[in-house]
Amino acid sequence: MKKVGKLFGIIALIAVIGLVMTACPPSPRKPVLVTGVSLDKETLSFTIGGTVSNTLTATVAPANAANKNVTWSVEPAGVVTLGSTTGTPITVTAVNTITTTTIATITVSTVDGAHEATCTVTVNPAGGPQPVPVQSVAISPKPTSIDSEATTTITANITPTDATNKNVTWSVAPADVVTLSKTSATSGEQITVTALATTTSKTATITVTSAGNQNATDSFTITVNPVIVEPIPVEEITITTKPTNILVGATQQLTATIEPDDADNQDVTWESSDPTVATISGTGLTVTLNAISVGTATITVTSDEDPEISDSFTITVDPILLQSLTIRPHTLTLGVENTGTLEVDFHPANATNKDVTWSIVSSDPAGVVTLGTPATANPITITAGSTAGTAKIRVTSDQSDVIFDEIDVEVIVIEEGYGLVQLTVNHPTITDLGITINVLAPNDSEISKTGAESLTYTIQDMDANYTYIWYVDGVEKAEGEASLTVNAGDYSVGNHSVLLTIKDQQGVTWSSTPFSFTVDW
Repeated sequence: MKKVGKLFGIIALIAVIGLVMTACPPSPRKPVLVTGVSLDKETLSFTIGGTVSNTLTATVAPANAANKNVTWSVEPAGVVTLGSTTGTPITVTAVNTITTTTIATITVSTVDGAHEATCTVTVNPAGGPQPVPVQSVAISPKPTSIDSEATTTITANITPTDATNKNVTWSVAPADVVTLSKTSATSGEQITVTALATTTSKTATITVTSAGNQNATDSFTITVNPVIVEPIPVEEITITTKPTNILVGATQQLTATIEPDDADNQDVTWESSDPTVATISGTGLTVTLNAISVGTATITVTSDEDPEISDSFTITVDPILLQSLTIRPHTLTLGVENTGTLEVDFHPANATNKDVTWSIVSSDPAGVVTLGTPATANPITITAGSTAGTAKIRVTSDQSDVIFDEIDVEVIVIEEGYGLVQLTVNHPTITDLGITINVLAPNDSEISKTGAESLTYTIQDMDANYTYIWYVDGVEKAEGEASLTVNAGDYSVGNHSVLLTIKDQQGVTWSSTPFSFTVDW
């Protein structure tokens, strides 16, 4: 009985569930929404007089969308006509009154969700596409100012965008304010504007002109702001080399440096505290120091920008010391009551102190010669007395009494009719180098053939370091001889010359001024 009861309970439960399910029907399905739309053609092109219609088919996605209805439109009107504004496909027909190439856009839109797709339609007049003229050109952006040496970019855009010639030409005036990266470009191409360096405000006008329409231009004015440069002041000035001593007559280069080395004002002024001792020649950072005389001076260089900035040093100008001196001529023979001249050669020749004092060291007999006055003269005159003899003459440097030279002066009694002549024989290449030779020569240089007369020239005090050579009329007559005798019978009537030369140990020949004599009947 219990099993039968359970069975009836299960059957009753199943019946109740069935009644419940019959009372509640199933929920309806949701419609599939549109997610997009596309066209089978993105562009169409027609030429009047040829094929002037075509079809456009719209495909709605997804394929199982519940509402696939679409609508069609075209902008601008008057270019093409649409066979229908709903449904798909549709017929597109060009308007046959088109006289210039014209572009229109066809748009398809879904009713569900307003999704869109477009097709660009070009309608050309009979004969094919016609150029699209440029209507205008516009610069963008138009900066009003730019900093010195800075850059910016600009473009030019042509209207309409489908104009056939999209080339443009750029120019700028004046040309010394900014530069352009290009002067020929296309619509929409970036041009770089570079401001030139300037310290003053400058303005330029930049102009763009359409290559397809010279009347289509645009321009703007741009101002270049100057660079504000802060001045760089002088902080320090230094003399790089500071000599402490320099010889009289010498020169030395001086150089000053300025810190910082890029300071704006590099001008300086040099000064000597004592121009009689040392001077400065030249201007600028590099000059020349000139040693003028013995002494001390302070050399200063000062910045022209700031007189408080300077540098200096003390220079001592030292004398050029005399090493030795020589009396010239180094032998001297005088006739009684005649005069001669002695002179000093200094070594080195540029010695600072050339002051000397002459004196007679000895005289035999006394009074053989007297010195000219003052005794410090150079050259000095020596005067022979009335008696023959010898005297020793000394010259002493005022720099030091250990620097001196001496010569012997001989006074002779000259034979009547003769005189003592001082010849200066000069070195052929060394300027101011000469030797004095005393020659006893006849006072009367005229001799006759009739009387068989002759003349004799005699060298006084021959120097063994030289070879003496006599010439008459350019012909050598004697070598190494102290005297030369010319006989009237040996020469033609007229004037003749006698030349005395010497040859030194290096074989160099020195010459003097020739004597002359005359031969007559």
